[in-house]
Amino acid sequence: MTTQNTQTGTARFFVPTTRRQWMYVIAAGLAAGIVAWLGGILLTLWVFTPLFCQATDSIALCATTEFAGTHTATIFAIVVGSIILIRSDIVRPLLVSIAAGLVLWGLQLWGFPSDFAKALVVVLLYPVVYAALFWLTRPNKAWLALVLALAFVVITKIATL
Repeated sequence: MTTQNTQTGTARFFVPTTRRQWMYVIAAGLAAGIVAWLGGILLTLWVFTPLFCQATDSIALCATTEFAGTHTATIFAIVVGSIILIRSDIVRPLLVSIAAGLVLWGLQLWGFPSDFAKALVVVLLYPVVYAALFWLTRPNKAWLALVLALAFVVITKIATL
């Protein structure tokens, strides 16, 4: 046990991480945030609005286009974040990206004062949540990482009600 990671004594409890892995996690969060924000706008305007707002009798469906667009974009953001984390050899990439998607589900539908504020919050909050979840899922025990990630999701969803 004379490795570099055991000198601090944390290697037996936590998966060792490098600065490079942290940069990949933040980059994956930024990419997912951009996909969620821009994808929500594009899907709402180019896919769901023309699909649901053509007929005059579909007013109720037309009102849900923003919900459909942003939720679909969040799913795409989860996929993009997962791909980047998997290719970057990050520990528990699916747990990080799926939990981040659950935490940030419906974020674009919050009341923002402007489109710029919405873009700024969405694009910057994704890397923060990705980094927090990456930090929380570092324990060597997979069940503990899952419990911590689920607790983070539940606490943040309760806090944003």
